[in-house]
Amino acid sequence: MPDSKMPLHQSAEYYNYIQRDFESYIEVSRAWLSHNRSFISQNKQKEINMNAPFMLMPNEPTQKAVLLVHGLGDSPYSFSDIAKSLHGEGYAVHVLLLPGHGSKPSDLMLSHYEDWQDIVDHYALQLKKQYNKVLLGGFSTGANLVTINAIEQGGVDGLLLFSPGFETFS
Repeated sequence: MPDSKMPLHQSAEYYNYIQRDFESYIEVSRAWLSHNRSFISQNKQKEINMNAPFMLMPNEPTQKAVLLVHGLGDSPYSFSDIAKSLHGEGYAVHVLLLPGHGSKPSDLMLSHYEDWQDIVDHYALQLKKQYNKVLLGGFSTGANLVTINAIEQGGVDGLLLFSPGFETFS
């Protein structure tokens, strides 16, 4: 990777997905999607809702949280059922939108692996600072990203891996 590569969130073509908190991240992500998504239906709000990051907070205070990360070409919506189940178990649930996703296919050309790992690392660290028990979950590419975070950064109490792309050895 050339040293001159700017992080994606500093590009004039993309938004600053590294925010001080998850609520701000959701807000700027939704605003960016509303202006940059190539809508495929008349129901723009539904499309934004299906592609935007989201969080579910339990009604009672909790000390356990989970960060969920979708796969390549996917969206946070793929975790809607699992997020509801974990929320029902008392978890604070945060679901990411990986950079380059949710808007239009050409935006995938704006992102790199490092952008995806950076966003996972940033919001996982936030949860680790706020909660006593933190789980990371991911589907496919998302599973690999959260596994890398757990190995390299530590501080994770468990992984929820759905179709990870691990190499098997015999």
